[in-house]
Amino acid sequence: MGMRHEGYDYAVIGAGAAGCVMAARLAGAGARVALIEAGGPDRDPLIGVPGANVVTGTAPGLNWNYQTEPVPALDGRDLYWAQGRVLGGSGSINGMMYLRGQPADFDHWRDLGNPGWGYAEALAAFRRAETNERGASDLHGGDGPLQVSEGVATAPICDLFLEAAAAAGHGVTDDLNRPSEDAFGHCDMTLRRGRRSSPATAYLRPARAAGGITVLTGATAARLILRAGRATGVLVRGKDGPREIAVEREVIVSAGAVNSPALLMRSGLGPAADLRGLGIAVAADLPGVGANLQNHPCYKLMFACSAPVTAYVHVRPVGAARAGLDYLIRRGGPLARGLFPTAGIFRTGAGDHGLAQVCLAPALVIRRKPGVLGILPRRHGFTLLVNQGIPRSTGRVRLVSADPEAWPAIHPDYFGDPRDMDDLAAAVAHLREMVLDGPLARVIEAELQPAAAPATPAELVADIRATATTHFHAVGTCRMGPDEAAVVGPDLRVRGVEGLRVVDASVMPRIINGNTFAATVMVAERAAAMMLGE
Repeated sequence: MGMRHEGYDYAVIGAGAAGCVMAARLAGAGARVALIEAGGPDRDPLIGVPGANVVTGTAPGLNWNYQTEPVPALDGRDLYWAQGRVLGGSGSINGMMYLRGQPADFDHWRDLGNPGWGYAEALAAFRRAETNERGASDLHGGDGPLQVSEGVATAPICDLFLEAAAAAGHGVTDDLNRPSEDAFGHCDMTLRRGRRSSPATAYLRPARAAGGITVLTGATAARLILRAGRATGVLVRGKDGPREIAVEREVIVSAGAVNSPALLMRSGLGPAADLRGLGIAVAADLPGVGANLQNHPCYKLMFACSAPVTAYVHVRPVGAARAGLDYLIRRGGPLARGLFPTAGIFRTGAGDHGLAQVCLAPALVIRRKPGVLGILPRRHGFTLLVNQGIPRSTGRVRLVSADPEAWPAIHPDYFGDPRDMDDLAAAVAHLREMVLDGPLARVIEAELQPAAAPATPAELVADIRATATTHFHAVGTCRMGPDEAAVVGPDLRVRGVEGLRVVDASVMPRIINGNTFAATVMVAERAAAMMLGE
C-alpha cells in the first residue's frame, strides 16, 4: 500500500486532556485540524460510569500499561504506570478528582522565567474550562466545556475523616480549590448527572459535530516530518497503512509525559549522543528532552472498620443490586460518584516540599486477582492514598529504540533525594496518628496497612520502600523555561524548530501539589489562547 498524503492547518498528536482541548479550540477558530490518537474511540459504556473507574482505570484496552525501570529506593521494584490510550486519554479513565493545585505552584512556574504562567493567568484558564455546579464566581467558571460537580460524601466514613482532621487542627473546607495549604474536604469531580465529563465528551464531541476536526484513532505517530528546521507534518502508522499528515501552520505534540519526549527523540530532537547511539539522525541537540520527569510516589494506608460506615454495603449482593438499579433508573447512588470523594492538603514540614496530599477511598482497595471480583472488598474499611506534594527527586524517560512500537524506558528515581522519603514518612506518621488517636478510633477495628504497626520511623520507611506505588501524575519531561536546557519556551515552542509546540503535562517545569488533570487542561487552554491571540 502506498503512502497517503493529507493536508491540514494543524496536527495535534494525542487526544488526551490537552489534545482534545487544543483540537477543539483551534477548530472552533476555523482551522482544519487532524487529531491523531494511538488508542481507540471512547465507546466502552463503562467509561462514562463514574463508579466503574475501578474497572476502566486499569483496563488493558484503554491503557498504555507501562512498567517502569527498577526503582533503587523502592527495593529495586518496577512499578505499574497507567496512562490513558483512548479518546480523552487519562481523562477517560482517571478518578475524576478536580484539584487544581496551589497558587504558589503556578507563581513558581512564572518565577522560573515563564511570564504568563502565574496563578492569575492560570485561574482565568481554569475558569474558562469549567462549568461548575456552584455557578460562576471569582473562583469558578459557569459556561466552560468541562462539567464539574461539587464534592459530596459517599459514605459516613468521609465525614468521619473530616471530623478527625478538624480534631487534629486542620481546616475543613467546602471547596478544595479555594487557595489553602491546610484544608480537608470533599473533592469536586469532573462529572455531571451521574456521567463522567471527559475531554472527549466535553471538548471533542461538540467540536467534531461542528466540523473542522478529522480524528484518526488507532494511529501511531511514528515521527515528525522536519524540513529545513521546520515541522511540516507527521508520519502516522495505522491499520490502513502509513500516511503523511502535512500541516500548513503547526504540529502540536500532546502525547503526555512519556510519549511526547519519546516522539521528539524518535524525530531527532533530544540528547544528541543518545540519539546517535540508536542510529537516529540528530535534527536538534536538546538534552532536556526526557529529563526532569516528576510524579507523586504514593503510599497506601488501610484500616478495617467495626461499624457499617464504608462503601462495603454497596458491594455485597443486595447492596450491589440496589446500586446498579439506582444508577440505571436515575443515574444516582454510589456508581454516580468517583472512588475518592474526600481529600486533604496539609503541611508536615517547611517550604514547598513540606506539603502533602491524602485521598480517601471509602473502601478497602486490595488487588487479590485480575478482574472486578479481584478488587472488591470483603469487609468494612477504608483506604488512604498519601503522597508528598512536591518531591525534589526527578527521573527521566529514555528512548531504547527508534521503533515507535517499542516502549521507552521510564526511570522515576523516586526518593533519589532522601529528603523526599523523610517528608512522605512524616505525612504518613501524622495521618496514622490522626486516624488511630482521634475521633475515627471509635470505628477502627484493625490497621491493615502497614500490616505490622511500625515501632520506629525506620520500620515505617522500610514499609514505604517495600510497598509504595505511584499516583499516575507524570509531568515535566519537555520542561518549559527561558534557559537553553529547557525544551520549550514560555510560548511552548520547541527550541530550534519552527512550527512545533508541545502542549501537555510534560511542559510543567515543576509538579503541582495536587492531581494534574485540571492543570493539564489549563495548560492547553492557555496555549490555545496564546496561539489564537486571545
